[in-house]
Amino acid sequence: MSWIRAGTEVSGSVTAAAGNAVLVEGLLNGDILGGGVVYVATSGRVRGFIEAKEVVVAGEIHGDVKAQSRCEVHATGLVVGSVNASTCLFLEGARVIGAMRIGQVDDHAPALAPSAGPVLVASGVAKSQAGRAYRLELDP
Repeated sequence: MSWIRAGTEVSGSVTAAAGNAVLVEGLLNGDILGGGVVYVATSGRVRGFIEAKEVVVAGEIHGDVKAQSRCEVHATGLVVGSVNASTCLFLEGARVIGAMRIGQVDDHAPALAPSAGPVLVASGVAKSQAGRAYRLELDP
């Protein structure tokens, strides 16, 4: 596992071997490529592109996210940039500002290729509904 601890600031890209996790508790000014799970903790901040099998956001990402399997944004999470993932989970309070593409992720396409199908451009906060799954409520 690669670990950027709280109080640490790193400038440069992180490349993780397939299946290896990356934990960001500090500040990363750069991209994260590869790996199994990228977890951005509540104290974590990433300013760059993230591509991994799974991305979990409890902190902040200022850049695009491409998750082969899933992207999960917690109540304390903020994503400012595009999200391209097979599936997404937004917990109540999660914030996303940018374009989202949920469904099949193309290994060779950038985070959001113009010809890859419909894209939702939105800014919103996830809110709960009694007895139902969370939904992303879009700002007007």
